[in-house]
Amino acid sequence: EKAGVAAVHIEDQTSPKRCGHIAGKRIVSREQARSRFEAAVDAKQSEDTVIIARTDAYGSANGDWEEHLERGRIYADAGVDLVWPEMPDPSREDAVEYAETIHETHPDLDLAFNYSSSFAWSEEEDPLTFAELGDLGYQYIFITLYGLHSGAHAVYEDMKNIAENDERAQFELEDRYLGHETESHHELSFVPRYQEVEARFDPEASARHEESAGFTDEERDPITASESDDD
Repeated sequence: EKAGVAAVHIEDQTSPKRCGHIAGKRIVSREQARSRFEAAVDAKQSEDTVIIARTDAYGSANGDWEEHLERGRIYADAGVDLVWPEMPDPSREDAVEYAETIHETHPDLDLAFNYSSSFAWSEEEDPLTFAELGDLGYQYIFITLYGLHSGAHAVYEDMKNIAENDERAQFELEDRYLGHETESHHELSFVPRYQEVEARFDPEASARHEESAGFTDEERDPITASESDDD
């Protein structure tokens, strides 16, 4: 909370934990799990902080569907803000049944849903949509591994291209990213900010920037920027 973190999710797996979609996961006892969430709720200092309780009971070596539901109820009673029932597959029926069943006893409970890239949603006959999940009470929907799959696919294809087509691959890549928000790797790694800090604490920094070749932030002079920040 002091660092500005908006939310934290805590799990009920044994340690070391496993990915929710890898075989061999186990869950701790109900009592141990409940104490984790009660401690988190007790330590919470800000009403804006969101505590997410994840359960891996369904699909674990020592759990089942009924345990999945009961743990959601237990964690809700412990005072968490969201319950995340991790699902082992993209089943529409499971997502619907879980939401409808737990809302019979906890009608105001907000849920979280992992629209995981471990699954091939597009190959489902009738894949769940974000809108449908929202209507069911899944107020926090996220796609784990989306960035990894997106990045890995792009890097693989571009590396294959440069291996086969030499400099043409670089030209084609530039056609995609020049003028795009990701064009400058200096901007992405906050070089302008580092230059501002350097100029603020080192009187000779601005002269070095001006007298040497290399990346500079043309939109903001480091000294001017640091002075305006102080104002």
